[in-house]
Amino acid sequence: MASLVSTHHKAVRINKTEWNKAYGLIVNVEHLLAAYLCRLTKIK
Repeated sequence: MASLVSTHHKAVRINKTEWNKAYGLIVNVEHLLAAYLCRLTKIK
């Protein structure tokens, strides 16, 4: 039982770093989309 808990904690730690990476990517994509939309509206 204890080994299950420790592996779960390791998995959570890994998921946290992966989530942070994914969140950073999402934020970057949102910024790019916002800039792209601004450019489109300026062209029109």
